[in-house]
Amino acid sequence: MGPRPMFKPKDGVMWVCAECNAEIAELPFNPRVDEKGVATSPLYCRDCHRARMGNRPQGGFRRF
Repeated sequence: MGPRPMFKPKDGVMWVCAECNAEIAELPFNPRVDEKGVATSPLYCRDCHRARMGNRPQGGFRRF
């Protein structure tokens, strides 16, 4: 497998991290956007995404 494709916002559109408000230059996925090109769900920069993932339990679902 080759390197993962990266996606950039279209001209005139800026992606901003929902956590720290940093500009996001590229993402490893193409986010869903509305008719104006604005992302329809929160986007996170690499640092904030890693911090959020660090707070999740590992190993999938837990049984209660």
